[in-house]
Amino acid sequence: MGFKMHPKKSKFFILITTSFICIILITLFEISSKPTTNVLANSIINRMITPKEYIIIQPQEIVLHKSPSSFTGEGNFRLLTIISDDQGHSGGLFCPGTETIVVRKGDSVTPCATGISIEDNLIKDHLYIMMIAVNEKDKNKMINVSTTIISNLAARGLSKAIIAGLGLSEPLGVGVIIGLFALDTIISLAGDEVANYFQDEEVLGSQSFLVRRENNWNSGMTIKADADDNSVSFSFLVETSSSGQGIIIPELNLTKVVSGSNISTPYSSPKNSFSESLEIPNSNGNATGFLRSYYDMVSQHKCNMTWTGLTENFKSNYNKDGFGEYQDWCQGINKVEFICTNVIQEKNDKASVVIKIRYYKAGDVITNADPLRFELIKSNSNNNWMINDAYYVNSCY
Repeated sequence: MGFKMHPKKSKFFILITTSFICIILITLFEISSKPTTNVLANSIINRMITPKEYIIIQPQEIVLHKSPSSFTGEGNFRLLTIISDDQGHSGGLFCPGTETIVVRKGDSVTPCATGISIEDNLIKDHLYIMMIAVNEKDKNKMINVSTTIISNLAARGLSKAIIAGLGLSEPLGVGVIIGLFALDTIISLAGDEVANYFQDEEVLGSQSFLVRRENNWNSGMTIKADADDNSVSFSFLVETSSSGQGIIIPELNLTKVVSGSNISTPYSSPKNSFSESLEIPNSNGNATGFLRSYYDMVSQHKCNMTWTGLTENFKSNYNKDGFGEYQDWCQGINKVEFICTNVIQEKNDKASVVIKIRYYKAGDVITNADPLRFELIKSNSNNNWMINDAYYVNSCY
C-alpha cells in the first residue's frame, strides 16, 4: 500500500517547500548582483571552508657517482631543492639545514627529514622541481648567511626563468619531464647572494623536473633521474595530503599586500615622478627608514606620493591595471605596524630588506602577512630609494 499524505499536511508541506525555494532564488540573485569586490570576498570564504589538499615534494635517496674535488676525496654535502609553479609560487629547502654530511664517491645519503608543500588550489597546471647537490668547501660560509634566504632566492630565480620562458626545451610529452632548466640560468636570475654562494662552492650535480596536474602530479610515485653528466642520482617522492608538511609555500597575494588588489579600475596614472615634488621622506638615505615612511604615508592615504616610490618594473609586474587598483588598496589601509625588520644588504645603489607587517583596515586587523623581502634601488634622478621588487619569504631572519 502506498503512502498518502493528509490534505492539510500536504498544503503545509507545499507552502514550506515553496518558501524555501524562493529564499534560495532571492539569495542567488543578491549574490549575482553584488559588485566584484563581494565576489572576491565570497571566493576567499569558499577557500576557507573548502578542505585543502597539499602537494608535497619529499627528497629521497641521493647517490654520488663522482668524488668531491678535495685532496682527501671527501666533501661536505648539502642538498638544495627548489620548486615553483607557472605563476610565481616558489620555495626552497636546504638539507641538512644547519650541518653538512661528509661524503665520498659512491655514497648514498637521504639528507632530508621533511619536504616542501604547496596547496593544490594555488597551482594551475605545472609544478617545477630542481635538485642541486653541493659540496660546501667552506663549512663556515653559511654561518653568515641564512639557508632560508639562499633557498628562497634560488627558488625565486627558478620562478623568473619559468615566467620568462627560459627553459631548454618545450615541456611536451607525457609523464615527468626531465632537464628543462640549466642551473646557470637559475643562478643568474636569483641575485648576488645566490651567485656568491655558488661561486665559492662546488656543484656536484643538478637536475630539473616537471610534474603536471593532468597526471595527478605523479602522486605516490618516487621519481628518479641522474644529473646530465651522470655525476649524481636524484630521487624524490610526490605525495598529497590534507595538511602541509615541512616548508609550506604561502599564497602569492603580493598585489593585495604591497600594492593593491587585482580589481581593475579605469584610472590614469598620476604624472608626478620622483624627480618632481612628490618625494617620500628618506630618513637620511636609510632603506628601512624609507620603507617605514612609505607605509606611514600609505596609512595616511597619500597614494599619489607612495605611487612614485615604485619603479616601472614593479608597477608593470604587480599593478598592470595602473594607478586605480593601487589607489583602491592604499585607501583601504588605515594603520600599519612593523613586527620585525632585517636589513640583508644595503649598498650605494641597492638594498634588500625583509619586513613583517600587521595591517589594519576599516578598524579590523588583517591577518599578519608572511614576511616580505623588498629589493630597493636608487632613483637615477634624485638618489632616493624606490621599490623595485618584493616577494614572500619564510621568516624575517
